[in-house]
Amino acid sequence: MKKVNWGAKTEYDFIKNFKVLQAAFNEISCPQPIDVDRLMKGKFQDHLLFLQWYKSYYDTHSAADPDAHPPVSPQP
Repeated sequence: MKKVNWGAKTEYDFIKNFKVLQAAFNEISCPQPIDVDRLMKGKFQDHLLFLQWYKSYYDTHSAADPDAHPPVSPQP
């Protein structure tokens, strides 16, 4: 999370953030490549398709091992 530029406003910063995301997906052997050019355009449909795919991927893989990511309790 340290590598993500949360205040990204330029195209260069967006590309860098998407490359960080792609590197994280590659690290866990995720089969879906991220189409950075389509996501950078900011079209609702492209983002919706990506999020739907990501949710189904997460649901499939988190159900296989529920102890892999235990919930974090809020800190007082």
